[in-house]
Amino acid sequence: MRVRQMSKGLAALCLGLAGLCATPGHAQDATYSPDELLARYTHWQDQSVTIAAYPALFMSPGRWDAKWMKFGAMPEPKAPALVECKNLTPPNEDRIASADLVILRGTFVRRQVSTLPDAPNRVLLDDCEVLEIGGEMPQGGDPWHIGETPVAIDALHSAVFDLIGETVRVTGYYWGKTWSSASDETRHDMQETAEFGGPKKPIGCFQEGKIDAPQAVLDNRENTVIAGEVALTAFSRPDRVDIGNCRFVLPD
Repeated sequence: MRVRQMSKGLAALCLGLAGLCATPGHAQDATYSPDELLARYTHWQDQSVTIAAYPALFMSPGRWDAKWMKFGAMPEPKAPALVECKNLTPPNEDRIASADLVILRGTFVRRQVSTLPDAPNRVLLDDCEVLEIGGEMPQGGDPWHIGETPVAIDALHSAVFDLIGETVRVTGYYWGKTWSSASDETRHDMQETAEFGGPKKPIGCFQEGKIDAPQAVLDNRENTVIAGEVALTAFSRPDRVDIGNCRFVLPD
């Protein structure tokens, strides 16, 4: 389910107004064009990232798992996993301990929603390679800089998920809507312009129920403004930013 923080009374009012939930934007809302927000959301997509982490083992020491292995920020067994690596190329050593710092590199695939209520969401990497074992967890470093210098796993995790839950405002072209009978949600799609030159429909504005866009939006699609919270669900795509608790912002 999509996480919603809007009060039930306000949500019901928005539904009753058929999408005309058009309150003024909050002062702290960051404003983006569709392509700008997508660029921030997909900053690491398909990029090679290098991290320093500890094996997230149930019991220590444990064996390397070439198919699927988890890593975290704490050097102890049963620590929360922040990153999952699939298709791992392990070193020659057969076993690894929770306290062994690992420097590894992998390709960023996507954000992964946790299936457990008390577990953090995870970063999914593919084609991971162990570069080094041992040493100290690096301090500092910029997780937004993509390079060969290792970044602490918790710093990367924090940066990757920092956008989730942020209240944003997006100004762009209103493309159209899709209603899902399974979830009873309407997704209003936005993109940079009416042309097909850039990413197609990179913004999904989600509203509960079968909701039409306001007539004012349909009459002026090029200058559509929406506001809401960047959301992440099991159905989120890596090439689209989902906006939950979404509303159209109409001119006064």
